Amino acid sequence: ADGIEQDFVWKVTGPTPYGQSSGLDPNNATHWYGMSIGLRANGYREDLKAAPAPIPDGTVLVFQLKPTSKSIDEQELEPITVKRQFKNDSLSNWDINDVPPADYELSGTAELPDGSTKPILLQGKDEYPSFKASVVVAVGKDNLLGGMWKLPLSFVLE
Repeated sequence: ADGIEQDFVWKVTGPTPYGQSSGLDPNNATHWYGMSIGLRANGYREDLKAAPAPIPDGTVLVFQLKPTSKSIDEQELEPITVKRQFKNDSLSNWDINDVPPADYELSGTAELPDGSTKPILLQGKDEYPSFKASVVVAVGKDNLLGGMWKLPLSFVLE
């Protein structure tokens, strides 16, 4: 039947119109269409009953995402590496934004200012109070808001 014709483009990554008009902040999930993984430095380790060693300012957090599925639009994916400069303040975030929606294995390494490296230990969904060298990141549905949810993960240095 006659009706409305409209072109449809499914954008699974890339900048949103809001992001383009606001300066494309890689740490702001609202600037990107892709999936967002929320990362927070943990200030207490329940598994050890102690605070972890502080992460020095200037540390570069290097996260690796190894795809374990095709993207939501059936594309084959390559591994993704994301670097974040660590700054020890309460306003910083180290979220990984604009990731093609898929399932991944997430791991990481910290490059400290003195040139040494340390593994990043992660705490994923249903893993409390344990920290592991890698965690599963899976596409999920937000039952409250609809759409995909921002997977919250904690991390510490080994």
